[in-house]
Amino acid sequence: MANSQENTNDLPPHPAVTEFIAYLKGEKRSSAHTVEAYENDLSDFFQFLQFEKYVKRDKRGKIVVRESGYGLGIVELKAIRPDYVRSWVATLKNDEGYSPRTINRKISSLKSFFKYFLRMGQISKIPMDRVVSQKLSGRLPVYLGEEVVETLFNNLPAISERLHFGNLAEKDLELLKAEPARELAWLIMTEQLLLRLLYHAGIRRAELMGLKRQAIDKARGSLKVLGKGNKERLIPVNEDLMNAMLQYDKLKKDYLSGAARTAAGYKGNELLLVREDGKELSPSFVYTTVKKYLGEVTSQEKRSPHVLRHTFATHLTYHGASLDAVKELLGHSSLAATQVYTHNSIESLKEIHKQAHPKA
Repeated sequence: MANSQENTNDLPPHPAVTEFIAYLKGEKRSSAHTVEAYENDLSDFFQFLQFEKYVKRDKRGKIVVRESGYGLGIVELKAIRPDYVRSWVATLKNDEGYSPRTINRKISSLKSFFKYFLRMGQISKIPMDRVVSQKLSGRLPVYLGEEVVETLFNNLPAISERLHFGNLAEKDLELLKAEPARELAWLIMTEQLLLRLLYHAGIRRAELMGLKRQAIDKARGSLKVLGKGNKERLIPVNEDLMNAMLQYDKLKKDYLSGAARTAAGYKGNELLLVREDGKELSPSFVYTTVKKYLGEVTSQEKRSPHVLRHTFATHLTYHGASLDAVKELLGHSSLAATQVYTHNSIESLKEIHKQAHPKA
């Protein structure tokens, strides 16, 4: 195991990874989020094989140096053995501390990768013997109570004011159009709209970031969302949210600078939501926004964009929506993924029964 490299971030990926990513982007037309996940998972695996010592990002995104690799150099696909994969999985679990769900996703990425090259005739079998998926806990999705959601959306201006030291949305229009107040006003409007979309439409973070302006159908009162596997679905939206989206889109010409709107990377003509510089939102921006706003109304530890999606589904189920309807709205491929929300509703009903029934 002589191969050691501390600066692996700038090295080109394994040639097979490059080919597979090109297949995902071209023939499969996978979303940018999906491609990035595959690229990260596969690059991590091949760095583990190639180097004894290598640089990677840990589960919190921090750059760290690991010394648990094999040091095999650039290995041919047919030379990869099941015990290599098992060692990688053990490292992810024991040394890296990844959750069972994340490890299973990484295993799934590797299986899809090898299946592709099996179809291409470049390997004769998939080296995944006795590579066992991690057992998942029976945790229910974390969601917000209805009173918390009401507090959030009834007090958005006040919350924005606390977070940004002044609610510019209610100040003089001319002041808002002046720099730098105009940029801060746009930031606040973007934050507020993304929160409303995540809860009222129940969409995923990647779906939110990729929302097209043309996805808004005012006549039908709906929003066209491009989900996993490039599957489209229509989500009904209420009049208030519809007007908020249209108004936000209209105000781009007033709040985004001329330099931003004429720059090469401007996305405002294509995407609904953009940053103050006219570029697309980043995953970290969406996550940080949700986390800080939810931190103003709840003390629960988990405050991610997906919590708002769970909340959307749980509230629908609790108020009588059928599982089939919730499945379609969420864009789930099977009913099994949606059934977990019935458990959330049952738990809520149990609590109500316990508090209200004289014999509970």
